[in-house]
Amino acid sequence: MRGQSQPPSAPRRSSSPSTISRPAARRGADANPLLGQRVRHPSYGVGTIVGVEGDDEDRRLSVSFPGRGTKKFVERYAQLEQA
Repeated sequence: MRGQSQPPSAPRRSSSPSTISRPAARRGADANPLLGQRVRHPSYGVGTIVGVEGDDEDRRLSVSFPGRGTKKFVERYAQLEQA
């Protein structure tokens, strides 16, 4: 309604970009220890694990490679080594 005062709104956070270079990982019991690890692939070079799906033999990893995008690999065939 016009003319009535409104309660002050909550302060807004700054929209400046984050300085954290590591991707945000879920916290708690379902957080995967592989998230954020740096790995090396023979064709794509060094990248960071940004996603993990599945378990054991069928586990799929999403790896972000600078300048090459994000690639998905089946872990057992990926030829990834820790960087």
